[in-house]
Amino acid sequence: SKLTHEGTDYAKKLIRKHRLWEVFLVKHLGFNINAVHPEAELLEHSTSTELADKLEAYLDFPEYCPHGGAISVDMMEEQEVKTVHLTEAAVGEPVRISRIVDEDKLLQYFENHDLKIGDRVKVMDRDASLDLITLHHGTTEKEIQISQTIAQYLFVEYL
Repeated sequence: SKLTHEGTDYAKKLIRKHRLWEVFLVKHLGFNINAVHPEAELLEHSTSTELADKLEAYLDFPEYCPHGGAISVDMMEEQEVKTVHLTEAAVGEPVRISRIVDEDKLLQYFENHDLKIGDRVKVMDRDASLDLITLHHGTTEKEIQISQTIAQYLFVEYL
């Protein structure tokens, strides 16, 4: 089922508030990126548009949350258009990790595999029978193998 236009607008405004709180909690209160989501969930629902606007100005108008999600409603749509799941990236084409799905276990998994927002990676191989993607990490120059199932939670942009 799909949201109505009004429902989509409401959801995007709520996401904006959530992402602003994540920026605040990480940058100003020292929250770990892996632990910030539940707190932002609580705060987003009690935040007025006026408070969100003032928070955004206080934070100097950040473009992205700590997980790489666009904050402005207009940029959310643009980001959806220009990013693809890592599983959809062409073999041999360099890409940049631009967003990670905000879920504690996934964030920990990507941290353990040294995959962060802004990192350049290249899909070197896919093995469907083993559910593996082999990546070349452009920063560490290492080869990394991750599950294709989990790789769908990384969003990338072509360089």
